Amino acid sequence: LTIIEGTRFVEFRRALEAHPEVKVTLRGLSDAEVMRELGLEGHPEGRFFPDTYRFAAGTSDRELLQLAYRRMNELLMRLWAERAQGLPIDTPEQALVLASIIEKESGVASERPRVAGVFVSRLRLGMRLQSDPTVIYGIGAGFNGNLTRSNLQTDTPYNTYTRDGLPPTPIALPSRNAIFASVHPAAGSALY
Repeated sequence: LTIIEGTRFVEFRRALEAHPEVKVTLRGLSDAEVMRELGLEGHPEGRFFPDTYRFAAGTSDRELLQLAYRRMNELLMRLWAERAQGLPIDTPEQALVLASIIEKESGVASERPRVAGVFVSRLRLGMRLQSDPTVIYGIGAGFNGNLTRSNLQTDTPYNTYTRDGLPPTPIALPSRNAIFASVHPAAGSALY
């Protein structure tokens, strides 16, 4: 089962449910109920590592999600412990939120440190991040593929055009490269 970097949690769940060799036990549960079933707290977005998972037929969706959660948590804690000094983020959770934005803003791994550098510079100056992917995430299922000026002006907790700082949760499942970039941004003062 391959979960692509930048995938959303809802897409991860769909992939598990669609895989013919996965024992589905969590179908029909809300995200909050899935988190409780896994013995976890908080919002699930960003907390599961996107990767290729090899498993025995009959492995449950619960087991695969627990594995993906552990991999993400271990990676995040290791990279957070090795972070650059002086970042305008204070917690591993904030690094994960920033990494998810970096993931969605960059199509190529080599761009991620530079994208991270722009966002870190904006955070240091108190500028809004103005990231289209955060706005799209805030719109949710109602997004029709066409981001409008009205969308950019409609306030949601995820609209980084109307709100200062980071959104309340990650907006996707970030890659190792995006997490690394969030804690090791390119040096400089570029804002765009």
